[in-house]
Amino acid sequence: MTKRTTKPDPVFKPTKSPTAAHPRQSATPYRYSYYYSSQPSTSARPVAKPAQARGGNASQQGSSGRYVGWWGSLTLIGILTVLGVVAYGGFHASHARGLAKAQKDSAMATPTAPQLQPAAVADPALGQSINQIIDKYSYLQVGVVMVSVADGKTASYGVSDPYVAASVDKLLSSTAFLHQVDIGQASLSQRLSDGNTAQTDLQQMIVQSDNDAWSSLNDYLSYPTIRAYAKSIGITSYDSANNIVAPTDIAQLLYKLYGGKLLSDSSRTLLLGYMKQANYTDYIMSAIPSGVTAYHKAGLLDDRVNDVAIIDNGKTAYVLVIFSKADSGGYDFSAGQQMFHAITATTTQHLLN
Repeated sequence: MTKRTTKPDPVFKPTKSPTAAHPRQSATPYRYSYYYSSQPSTSARPVAKPAQARGGNASQQGSSGRYVGWWGSLTLIGILTVLGVVAYGGFHASHARGLAKAQKDSAMATPTAPQLQPAAVADPALGQSINQIIDKYSYLQVGVVMVSVADGKTASYGVSDPYVAASVDKLLSSTAFLHQVDIGQASLSQRLSDGNTAQTDLQQMIVQSDNDAWSSLNDYLSYPTIRAYAKSIGITSYDSANNIVAPTDIAQLLYKLYGGKLLSDSSRTLLLGYMKQANYTDYIMSAIPSGVTAYHKAGLLDDRVNDVAIIDNGKTAYVLVIFSKADSGGYDFSAGQQMFHAITATTTQHLLN
């Protein structure tokens, strides 16, 4: 493993935007607030009043009338009972069919990795190739981590120190919120402080990397809640005040997410679906071979590019995390793109063939 001595990352000021942001990266300032939004209100449901029975005037009915009324009532009760049984059975049959269909659809939609072969992420030949690429771009501080989904084996190269994560940290906020949904403490349909539903903000912050949606979701959760969640799943390097996390911790987040260790199937499927559509595809995603599925999230600032992905060809799957920042000054995005392509291509050729 090669580790270069690095200068400390600049302090990430929550109230300032990047001074010279990449032209496609939103310059919206990150907001950090520590309050917990009120829970969604619930409206009372109207209660239906039971219908009142209608009957004839007893003074107008003779004994024959009372007999007919009594017999008619029994007949009516019998008819209603039969209809109720039929309707009850029909409802349950329909409900069972609907539930079976939903379960089938969920199983088809959820990416699964049964009987995956281990990815040889710790192969010395692969490590040598990655180190050669890192050394070629010596003016960048590069950290690379790979995790085999099948067995959890991990290999890391380059700079292992925590980095300013930029928008990659949106994955942690998303997972923390969906965990709240899974345990019944939040809802995808609830309104957040920006007026959007939580699901809308979740989609926008992952697919479009929208910083306002991220701030709204973080405001709802509160940073103490996110930090506590990160710690509970083994992420120890997370610094919410400065948006700092180690590449190895992000790699473990993706490994546990894809392996179904963090979220319910429906929440996992939702987040992976958004990651599959996420923007900034010029780095890892544009080097993914045809026929290979990848789910990613990138983060860009004026001095860095980070991109993280889960890569799966149906037989082997692995997590690839690449963090990079300029030693000084602005980031050379063209050179950075070449570096990302080289590392991604090297890993896919070595691990998926």
